Amino acid sequence: SHHAGASLGSTLAVLENAYKRMWGGRWAKAWKHDHHVIGTIRALEITHGDNGWHPHIHCLLIRNSANTLSTTFDMSVDLVMRWEDCVSLSGGVADKIHGVDYRAFDARATEYITKLGMQVIGAVSKWSGISEVVKYPVKMGRKGSRTLWDLLALYMGGDVRAGELWI
Repeated sequence: SHHAGASLGSTLAVLENAYKRMWGGRWAKAWKHDHHVIGTIRALEITHGDNGWHPHIHCLLIRNSANTLSTTFDMSVDLVMRWEDCVSLSGGVADKIHGVDYRAFDARATEYITKLGMQVIGAVSKWSGISEVVKYPVKMGRKGSRTLWDLLALYMGGDVRAGELWI
């Protein structure tokens, strides 16, 4: 969790430390083995809004096993509990509602990740969990929050405070 008075550096330090704890050690190795996780792709996203800086991580877990409702539920519960512990050990606070948002995707994710980047002109694509990981530079802030790119654009338009936040 974060609040308006927290610096980006301190909030980011807790997040990074918790993430290292989450995926380091015996728990992570056993969990990945049990759930057939063969790789991960991680993206750091930073926004700024009324509650201050909000760094967060989108992590794509690549599995060589089918998703079922049962495995998705079990994985989600494990991740929520583990993340809460890791954040606490890192000096922060995470709650069960906002700490982890785990979603399962199907074989279309593999196709999306491995495609060569050419899209048919005029095709309509739907923003997905995969997009959260790989399309950060083109995202826009929502509910009044601003991405780093939003801050830069505002600064270029004359917003001095946005420039200070960017720096």
